[in-house]
Amino acid sequence: MNLFKIIWLVLLLVVISFFHCSKKPYEIKAVDGIRYIKNNYVSSPRAIDISLKFPLGADEKTWLYIPVSVSCDSDTNIYILETGSLRIKKFSKSGELICDFGRKGDGPGELRSSQSIKIDKNGNIYVFDNVKQSFEIYDSSGKWLSTKRTYKNISDFYITKNNTLIMKSGVKDTLMCEYELNGDMINKFCIPSFIAKAFSASVKSILFTGDNNNNVYVCYRYFNRIEKYSSARNLEWVSETILGFKQNTEPGMKEVAIQGAKISKPRINQVFKSISVDVKSRVWLLAFRREEKAEEMAFTIMPISDPGSIEHPTAVGNKNTEKPNPPLYELQVFNDSGILISIIPITDYYLDNIYIFGNLLFTIDSNKTMMVYVYKIIETGNQ
Repeated sequence: MNLFKIIWLVLLLVVISFFHCSKKPYEIKAVDGIRYIKNNYVSSPRAIDISLKFPLGADEKTWLYIPVSVSCDSDTNIYILETGSLRIKKFSKSGELICDFGRKGDGPGELRSSQSIKIDKNGNIYVFDNVKQSFEIYDSSGKWLSTKRTYKNISDFYITKNNTLIMKSGVKDTLMCEYELNGDMINKFCIPSFIAKAFSASVKSILFTGDNNNNVYVCYRYFNRIEKYSSARNLEWVSETILGFKQNTEPGMKEVAIQGAKISKPRINQVFKSISVDVKSRVWLLAFRREEKAEEMAFTIMPISDPGSIEHPTAVGNKNTEKPNPPLYELQVFNDSGILISIIPITDYYLDNIYIFGNLLFTIDSNKTMMVYVYKIIETGNQ
């Protein structure tokens, strides 16, 4: 290599370094009192880390059948909802099975189809039944307390620290609603005006959670957008993250074949899969690092809503439990101002949901290994 080429390479590296250093980790602009954050890179990618404590579902004592949702009480007992058996299993904080309750049926405390479990400030356990369109409520021992009918179809819900219900809205042009536990509406919020009309309603699918200060956080499955709503349900900020792939933003639907069955999916790539918030109001997102391949997909077929049906949910799709190659997911962590502060690669398995309680992170693989992994959140001090 001659001297000219060496000098040219050195100059090129200097220019690249200059532009990288001159670009800020994030950019913020304010419009009509709302802050818009564009994250460019993370200065300390592993400011937060996780360490596996134990898995649940790995042996006969903790075996799980299509686990879909996790909650914890004030004593850090763990409650796991199995949509396959329509039962709730209660574990100690060390992972020992304490009891299980609930069963398939139409009677008091029985379930037909359920996807989400939450615990209110009094320690009561709420499980929503999609077929009966009601909440079944139990105490911490699993004793059935009451049934609250809603006449709404709810795939997920969140109970705030004020004991109000946050759920997806059936109101036109509004994605979120807030209710009193007695069913009275308090608020409606989250208007997706940024989504072009060419996109179908299916791409307006959202994920949501809340923090201890009664704020609500929303992200869109198919758009690079995270939103924070105040306790008054006003939009405070909108954050844009770093995508690990080039997103196809073409409107319309496409057919994907999974084990001979064809399902319809949006052409636009999915960005996020789950959301949770820790005790420091940091927002955790399960984000895609690349597009999911058809042969990697797995999902749950829910039972028919015929009252006489005895069909149980079934998991279909790829049951291969080997780790995705290349890695499919990462955990992205944002501070309460919408700034990306940490990225944690997930390389060992497939995931469907994440939940955070105290200093514990729970990850769920509903359809492949049918396991729940319990992690401890570690502060590295590099923030």
